[in-house]
Amino acid sequence: MRVRGDAAPSNAFTLEEQPKKPGYVLVRFFENAHEFTETQGDLTISGWEYDEYHLELKDTGGLSEDILNSFEGYLAQAKLLEAETDTVPKLQEKVASLEEERDSLLEMVNSLETQVTDAQLALCDVYELALGGGV
Repeated sequence: MRVRGDAAPSNAFTLEEQPKKPGYVLVRFFENAHEFTETQGDLTISGWEYDEYHLELKDTGGLSEDILNSFEGYLAQAKLLEAETDTVPKLQEKVASLEEERDSLLEMVNSLETQVTDAQLALCDVYELALGGGV
């Protein structure tokens, strides 16, 4: 996710203990940090903007070194987790919307099939009358 802060990240990642989950840490990864300045009316806001990704991992005691040795893998995992968190609910919502649309279209098709059948029967009656048949 894109975040803003007063200061630039001091490292490529940080480890934060999780008080509500003893034995686990939150790993925050930082990328693409750059300064920004934004003016809103008379107010000027400045700081740092960067991409931040999270992983919650069991604290093995040597986790920091493990992350340093396999940084790209851990970062990719954090990015994938964020993508899944953002994408899966959107896809589920889209599928539900498409299913509703499909059901509506099926109802319309069934209605049109009934109308075509009724029209064909009416035409048969007209042809019989035209050919001198009785009804």
